[in-house]
Amino acid sequence: EKGRQAGMDDFFIKPFTLSHLENILSRCTASNGQSSPAKMPSDREVVPNQEPLDATVIEKLKDIGGTEDPQFLPRVISRFLSAVPSCFCNLEKAVEHNDGEALADAAHALENSCRFIGAHRLGNMCTRLEALGHKGFISEGGKMLKNLKTEYEQVYEELEAQKII
Repeated sequence: EKGRQAGMDDFFIKPFTLSHLENILSRCTASNGQSSPAKMPSDREVVPNQEPLDATVIEKLKDIGGTEDPQFLPRVISRFLSAVPSCFCNLEKAVEHNDGEALADAAHALENSCRFIGAHRLGNMCTRLEALGHKGFISEGGKMLKNLKTEYEQVYEELEAQKII
């Protein structure tokens, strides 16, 4: 909301792709040369792949390590998995203490980690949870935690199925 008030009319969700950048830039340069108002993308527009894990992100992470560091992806995933329990704990504490900003902060922290490993559905849920926290809708956020945990379990199962963990 603060961004919109300052004149922001679009955003990137990390990690973003070249096609997403091109899409945003094309919306900004209308045929008459005027900037056109950009609509906020829905989850499906932002993330065409609705699997628990985006295979292209996993492949990019594998490529980063390459043959020189084949343990790069497992290390990244291990760090993600070790951070998740404290993130959930912070989310639960924020709901318990009726603290919207703490809820938003905890959701944002988890969202960044989710998007980095390609868990976009989980990241989208965190984005919505963050917005609820900023708006002070703590009870709705509390209800969302169960769904967040279920989605995390699906991400975990997919990591196991791909033999990444």
